Amino acid sequence: MTDALLIICGIFYSVLCVFSIVTGSMYALGKKELNPLELSDRFMEKYKDPEKLKDFTVKMGLVTVVVGIAQGITAFSLIRAGHPVFYWIAVGFTVFSLVSVICKLIGKRGIFPIVKCIAYVLVLAVLLFGGVKAAFYTSAAVMAPVTGVTQDGAAQSGGENISYDGYKLEQVVILSRHNIRSPLSGGDSLLGTITPHEWFPWSSSPSELSLRGGVLETQMGQYFRKWAVAEELLPENYRPEGDEIKIYANSKQRTIATANYFATGMFPVANLLATYKVEYDKMDPVFTPQITFCTDEYVQDATDQIFELYKDTMAGLQDNYELITEVTDMKDSEGVKNGSIQPLHTGDEEFTLKADAEPGVSGSLKTACSVSDALVLQYYEESDPVKAGFGHELTEEQWKAISEVKDVYGDVLFSAPIVAENVAYPLVSEILSEMETDGRLFTFLCGHDSNVASVLAALGVKDYVLPGAIEKKTPIGCKLVFTKWSRDGQEY
Repeated sequence: MTDALLIICGIFYSVLCVFSIVTGSMYALGKKELNPLELSDRFMEKYKDPEKLKDFTVKMGLVTVVVGIAQGITAFSLIRAGHPVFYWIAVGFTVFSLVSVICKLIGKRGIFPIVKCIAYVLVLAVLLFGGVKAAFYTSAAVMAPVTGVTQDGAAQSGGENISYDGYKLEQVVILSRHNIRSPLSGGDSLLGTITPHEWFPWSSSPSELSLRGGVLETQMGQYFRKWAVAEELLPENYRPEGDEIKIYANSKQRTIATANYFATGMFPVANLLATYKVEYDKMDPVFTPQITFCTDEYVQDATDQIFELYKDTMAGLQDNYELITEVTDMKDSEGVKNGSIQPLHTGDEEFTLKADAEPGVSGSLKTACSVSDALVLQYYEESDPVKAGFGHELTEEQWKAISEVKDVYGDVLFSAPIVAENVAYPLVSEILSEMETDGRLFTFLCGHDSNVASVLAALGVKDYVLPGAIEKKTPIGCKLVFTKWSRDGQEY
């Protein structure tokens, strides 16, 4: 019903657009006399002189063309919908048109002005109808839980109602990356020999969730709890009685712990714990971004697509490599001195794609990614940014450049469409299954940045850059939120 009303209004403005532009052009070119129905008797009396009327007709024609263009923009806004800006364009121009017709035609009670006034009043009534207004705001509402910011830039605080008139939140599925962890390898590995400096004294063992990561994830859970309560999806202090809630994590410490901290914030009195389906510290196939189908032809096609999409991006990392080399004082490291670590440079990437294994890359990109990852984690944990940069006073842009290496690493391995659709299939299937599970209200799936990146790419999400973060694609603790809404008996 809503879509039909908007299309009808859009067609109305489209007809006006064509009529105004054609008529206005004819007025401006002197091919048509001014229509007495367009102006009040007072104006027509004022321009009795033929020359004055001719000049006024030309000016009126130009104004009419401009109005026609505005009507075309309004028609597009009505048919396109999906954003608050389009709503206010349509409302604003309709109010302007209504007032303009009334002002110009006061005292002229002909059928033409009456019909126009009725039409504009009807359009305005449609626009002020709650369900129609919601059609312009839905996209912004769905994105707000993920970023905390709506598409029109308005910040949203936890618990604020970020839906719109006529919509009811029915179900939520969240795919989350684990929160802050320590580096994947310890100080006796690559990280210990690639710099002469001492790394931050991590609060957890290698690859495990840190204390700060646990605190932040609890806050994440609290944010979503306030949101779910405000949307009336769940009551305050909800305690499930059946299978309404599912907390499912990969079987690694950092993902299980993240899911448990989130559950504590989200369901503080429900005593919920994350479930995991395979042996502890092993990779669950659902969360393993591995190649599930592989032939020689596929490997060649996938490798070609990776280089086609990211060759220039990888080649552009030389400045990033030099920055990492400078920040870590890599030239003075034990690894460089004994020859076990080679200077970082672009162009030495070699990709490995095998069945039942994650995509891999060797060369400087892999080495630089490990260092980039550790530096970013150190930046999150260390309160002194100079200490985080091993004594270097780095700007935010330089931190972004360091993090970019890790972002590119994730893109080249997991975001090429032919690879993403392959490795993300088990997780996309899991998400779809959850969305179709009767009685399920809330699902939390906790995995890794590779999971978020591959799912986004497999779903065809356009390239994006996150604001206000040094990690621009899949930052630590990020959430990909899938929601189901209802209105007038229909689900969206």
